[in-house]
Amino acid sequence: MKYLSDLYSALGEKSLQWSFSAEDLLLRMSVLIPDKVRRRLEQADAHFRRNAMRYVVVLLAYQIFFHYFEFTLNLSYSMPESLYLIQKGVQPNKGDYVAFAYQRDFIFVRGAPLLKRVEGVQGDVITSGAHKYYVNGKFVGEALEKTTQGLPLEESNFNRTIPRGFYYVKGEHVRSFDSRYKAVGLVYEDIVIGRAFKVF
Repeated sequence: MKYLSDLYSALGEKSLQWSFSAEDLLLRMSVLIPDKVRRRLEQADAHFRRNAMRYVVVLLAYQIFFHYFEFTLNLSYSMPESLYLIQKGVQPNKGDYVAFAYQRDFIFVRGAPLLKRVEGVQGDVITSGAHKYYVNGKFVGEALEKTTQGLPLEESNFNRTIPRGFYYVKGEHVRSFDSRYKAVGLVYEDIVIGRAFKVF
């Protein structure tokens, strides 16, 4: 109750009539703020005023950075690291990591970002047989029959040259959900989010 009494005394009767200005209110309220807190607030105000342009530059740099880049977490065991930096709108080269938007509703939800390594690009020859997959004769993986949850996996049937604008992708783990399976298949450049880089 003493606090309310002090507040009333600080504001005065004019506060009940809404006849005081905002500056008057702040001035009257300041008597209720401890000196130590008021000094810290004054120091903070002075700091922001002194460094206003620096903060503007930092905010602009932040906006520019996230216009071209974004971070994503890999929570599956298909890739070796957890945090990746994505350079948005940049198509990958062979051997690069790539982030793309998943196009089905099987295992993952449609539109979920997936991270894989590019193993095949335009002009490379993919062959498959007996559940095994090769790019230009190099073994790139063997398809499994079921997921870890027991769901059946439909294999891709490849014996072709990769056309322009498509990528063959694979994960680092034997159970990676990648181009070996029809639900992923060859990744079209239009669904590529960008080139990815391992952070840690």
